Amino acid sequence: MKKLSKVLLAASMIYGSFSATAAADVAGAPNFNDISGHWAEDVITRAHDLKLIVGYEEGTFKPNGEITRAEFAAMLSRATDLPVKTGGNPFYDMTGHWAEAAVTQLVDQGFINPSDYSTGFNPYAQLTRYEMMNWISNGLMKSNETFIQAFEDTKNTLLPTPEAIRSEISSDKVPYIALARGTGIIGGFEDGSVKPQNTTTRAEVAAILLRYKDVEGKTADSYSDLNELREVGLTGANATSISPYRYQQISEKDESGRIKKEYLSFIGIYLNDHTDYKAMETFLQNPDVVIRYHDGKDPGTERFEKFSTLNMSLRDVAFKAMNAGEIVYMGLQNPKNISDEEMNRYMADSNVHLKVDKSIIPYTNFSNVKDQPIQMGDVAELQVHRLLLIPTGEIARQGAVSVYTSLFKADELIEGNNDYMVLYESTLHIKKDTNLLALLNAQGKALGNPLFGRLQRFNKEMNSKSELPVIPQIPGDFFKQGAVNRFWSYEPSPYDSIWVATDSGAYFKLSRP
Repeated sequence: MKKLSKVLLAASMIYGSFSATAAADVAGAPNFNDISGHWAEDVITRAHDLKLIVGYEEGTFKPNGEITRAEFAAMLSRATDLPVKTGGNPFYDMTGHWAEAAVTQLVDQGFINPSDYSTGFNPYAQLTRYEMMNWISNGLMKSNETFIQAFEDTKNTLLPTPEAIRSEISSDKVPYIALARGTGIIGGFEDGSVKPQNTTTRAEVAAILLRYKDVEGKTADSYSDLNELREVGLTGANATSISPYRYQQISEKDESGRIKKEYLSFIGIYLNDHTDYKAMETFLQNPDVVIRYHDGKDPGTERFEKFSTLNMSLRDVAFKAMNAGEIVYMGLQNPKNISDEEMNRYMADSNVHLKVDKSIIPYTNFSNVKDQPIQMGDVAELQVHRLLLIPTGEIARQGAVSVYTSLFKADELIEGNNDYMVLYESTLHIKKDTNLLALLNAQGKALGNPLFGRLQRFNKEMNSKSELPVIPQIPGDFFKQGAVNRFWSYEPSPYDSIWVATDSGAYFKLSRP
């Protein structure tokens, strides 16, 4: 009898059941008498077939019943394929508990962080949705290191949920929710909310476990929603992960119109029959001068020789090359340290030749302007925090969707053929009493930005559907001196390029093919 009791106790610890009957049910077909017609009937059956879940001894599954920490730990311990490690139980209140082995396993595998439960695991406490997302995200990071980077990338992202808009989710929870939401393991409710403090039903858990099994071990970049959340976390914008818009390189020229020397791979003088070779002697005082040759019939081929090693006059070098059908230059390779004086001498020659290395010119990025001040004359100062492109119109009807589509009700708010809606999240600091018209016409850096010329505030209907903080229809104190308001605005029909510049000169530019 004692031997049988030990067997049954072991079974209950492994399978998260409360009886020998339920534990034995794992191996057979589900005969739960309370799931017929339930939305999760097929899901529960599949989860049972995979031996992830069991029911109660009276033959029920209780799909709408709330799940405890111990029950979810037992189920998750069976769902994971991570290597099982052996360690000690860190929780005093789990000693001898039927789920002790499962909880200890999840701690050793990295799903559960004991420091999150410093006063005890409390196994019979109802599991919250955030706890579930936390454990699952920890598991993903253990299953593939790319999820560790994704976790870091999403620390500053905007979660696609109304709670994020209302600042109801603490920053430490954001990346855990982002991993679970971005991989599709856990979705939102009909209104887009994730309700992290809510409890979870057993039916929901059955579906979530199946999704987790499908994601575990894969790479983070396999999930488009997660890639979009990562881009927003890193840059403040989602443009390149959701649209054909691409960032343009910064200008290769300075404010005077001269090419910046740090982007030059060569600066030199084209040598020919009419060159004043005596005048070239000034350049030859630099020991780093090289001769650049390329085939006149194939400009893509080039070779260099250091002039000081040739033991020939510059004129002889040039004429020898020209007689061989080559085009020849005298100058400097990678002249990033060239003095302004020497640069000016080269630029003064009518036969100056510059070669730009496009590969080293950095690209603009929304992160360049994120949170930077943009003056609106003496009226206000504006900072742009985020830029989101949402597919609408025909491309949305063809299936293009952003992780933020439901949050901003883009499919309901924008009709017609505009293929993208651009949303801006900004903060406006009012310096003196004003109104919207005066604000948009205020002199300053903002006046030259297309952002402000095409910016539109949400109308009453759009505002009521999206629940976003916006410029109100009746401004009230919004434009009063000293007011500081964070709000969303939109551009319904962007041009082929989108750009914003700040007072510091930082800017970004997005263009589409």
